[in-house]
Amino acid sequence: MILSESKKTCLMALAIVLSLLFLSAPDSISASQTFTNSNGPHFGFSTDDPKNNIVLNNPEEDSQIGPVGIRLFDEVMRLIQNHYVSSFPQKHVLLDTLEKMTFCLDPICVEKIPRFQDCSDKTETCFARTIQTIAKKCKLKEQQVTLMALDLILRNLDQYSSILDSKMINELKISAEGRFGGIGMVVSAKNGSYVVVSSIEGSPAHEASINSGDVILSIDGKSLQGLPLNEALGLVRGPAGSLIKIRIEDSKTGEIRDLELKRKTIEAAPVKFTILNHGIGYLRIINFQNTSRIEVEKALRSLNEISGGELTGLILDLRDNPGGLFTEAIRVAELFVKPGVITSLQGRDKKFSTTFSANKDGPFSRNRIVVLINKGSASASEVLTGALLGNPNVLVMGERSFGKASVQNIFPLPGSMALRLTTAHYFTSDGRNIEGRGLEPDITLTEHQILDQDKTKRADISQILRDPEVNIAMNRLLSPNFPIELVFSNLF
Repeated sequence: MILSESKKTCLMALAIVLSLLFLSAPDSISASQTFTNSNGPHFGFSTDDPKNNIVLNNPEEDSQIGPVGIRLFDEVMRLIQNHYVSSFPQKHVLLDTLEKMTFCLDPICVEKIPRFQDCSDKTETCFARTIQTIAKKCKLKEQQVTLMALDLILRNLDQYSSILDSKMINELKISAEGRFGGIGMVVSAKNGSYVVVSSIEGSPAHEASINSGDVILSIDGKSLQGLPLNEALGLVRGPAGSLIKIRIEDSKTGEIRDLELKRKTIEAAPVKFTILNHGIGYLRIINFQNTSRIEVEKALRSLNEISGGELTGLILDLRDNPGGLFTEAIRVAELFVKPGVITSLQGRDKKFSTTFSANKDGPFSRNRIVVLINKGSASASEVLTGALLGNPNVLVMGERSFGKASVQNIFPLPGSMALRLTTAHYFTSDGRNIEGRGLEPDITLTEHQILDQDKTKRADISQILRDPEVNIAMNRLLSPNFPIELVFSNLF
């Protein structure tokens, strides 16, 4: 049977409602706790979207109950109206939501309900009364119908806004620690499917050669098409050492692969570094965690000492870096840039709009730098690349980056849930919005698979030197005319 898009969307909303209603009691949430995270949903360690500046806001200003009396509905609508990144065509969205709901409810639930268009009260009041009527006629709990409607409303906004349960909120906290369990994939929801942004180095997914762009089709025989994020994450969870079966579609060949992986606890070192030939330093930032700025600074100082005081040049490897903590990307950028704008956030609500700038020369702002990126470089790694792109001492090489620049904030909701809402977009230092576009490198390189490296903080130089892109970067750093491309260089 072929389902219409409205039917699929409504069934997905119903699945989310059921999963949210049968949660165990959550841990308490501190209104003062702050998360700034910009990576994609992590199968195995985090559930944010590509990614994002996530702040568990103090709800005091938005906690007043509206006139409708359905507290959850009132608060979500208030948050959308006050904080969503763009204007909210409320009446159109609510009418569309009601139309979609009719596809998955018993006809008796929607029979002889007063027309939404004929209601003379406020739009949200009319909508909430319709929900109450449907719940009564259908003999459903009001919260069930409310959650279904809210999920459809949020889907109308964008692919990243959603209702979060306590488990997903806890995942946001875990993602900042750099230690997580599972198989180590970062994914993005696209058109009802889960597409791999990157696999975490050293993880089962990485060792199985699951690459950026691959589509996750099923887990343990259950299709992921249209499956809510919290259910998909639930399929991946399991104790270290247990087995999981995954079916993926290769992004390049279309080949379907069936894999059996063993779950493990993954501890991702945020950086790897070593000295290459001719005093060139190599620094790979794997993701952005709480300690990334500290670890990067330590690594750079160590590289300077090993090289005898000053590096000939630096290869900054951000390939397959899915992002992480937004603030850490900015703090790392401060090490390499001169005074000026690093990135900016722009939202309809001005309190979510701000500019992040460097006030002085970074300690490594004069170094020759080649930045390596690919399509797995996303979010926070794009913030750092965007801050460096165009600097006279920096050359960006590789592939176009992923293109994730929307910013979500987390707001507490009644019932120990939370709303993840897109509140802003971040822009590069020169004012570009890269959402869906990515960053184009100065020099495009033919795609090469990143070679496996050892799992310690110190990278294995013998393996690094086998990487063709690293060798191209080294040759460019050693050019007397860096970063200008040498004319007829192939003749010498």
